[in-house]
Amino acid sequence: MRKTTIIAVANQKGGVGKTTTVLNLGAGLSKHSRNVLLVDLDPQNHLSRYCGYSPDGKPTISELIHQEVSKIVGNPYENFIRRNKSEQIDYIPSNNMLAGMLGILGMDSDSAGIIGRI
Repeated sequence: MRKTTIIAVANQKGGVGKTTTVLNLGAGLSKHSRNVLLVDLDPQNHLSRYCGYSPDGKPTISELIHQEVSKIVGNPYENFIRRNKSEQIDYIPSNNMLAGMLGILGMDSDSAGIIGRI
């Protein structure tokens, strides 16, 4: 069994290649027979669109964050994941609702640890 590795790409500045880096890392790892799950945490959702996402009625990362902050039993994690078959990459898409998540996270006393629980 392979060990799970988490790679995060973050920078507050826009236009520095975060999305391109993540997409290329994911595609490269997939081509080397690694299972890849990309999580789009940008409300502009460019990564999601590159992966082929179009609104499909299934929950996105916004709903997953809300579910975790609210500590409600909701959708199982598998319901958030989509598949890009041509690149053999799984992803959890973002949408513009994510822009309002900062307000929701700010109300949670444990907001600093919310992403780590997902």
